[in-house]
Amino acid sequence: MTDWKKVLVSIALLVVIVVAAVFIVRHFTGRSTEMPAELKREAAGRSVEKIDQKTLEVMTKTLGEWEKLGSKGEKYKNPKTGTYTMVPVLVCASCGEKIPLPDFPPNAGFAERQKIASGYICPRCGKKAYAR
Repeated sequence: MTDWKKVLVSIALLVVIVVAAVFIVRHFTGRSTEMPAELKREAAGRSVEKIDQKTLEVMTKTLGEWEKLGSKGEKYKNPKTGTYTMVPVLVCASCGEKIPLPDFPPNAGFAERQKIASGYICPRCGKKAYAR
């Protein structure tokens, strides 16, 4: 192949690579990961039960109401105490009572969460909260 043909082929390949890169960037950054407004409104009206980690008081509010109260990490603000102690409800496998979900480190993997859960003791009955 002559030198001018090599140059033309190189330029053509460079153009193809640039066009492909632009297409890929536009394709993946053009999509929004945000939930559509209609789904947000529907989800905001759903009732969600939370339990206080300290007092074990269960409260039911809509997701929108919980969001308005505010959250830190996976914990929502208790409207009575002003502290971030409201967490998802778990039903104890031993006594059947509603108890708080155990605290998991923020970036805990599945294996670490499973290990913490397997040793979690029910704050109501003192037995293992998760069934084996």
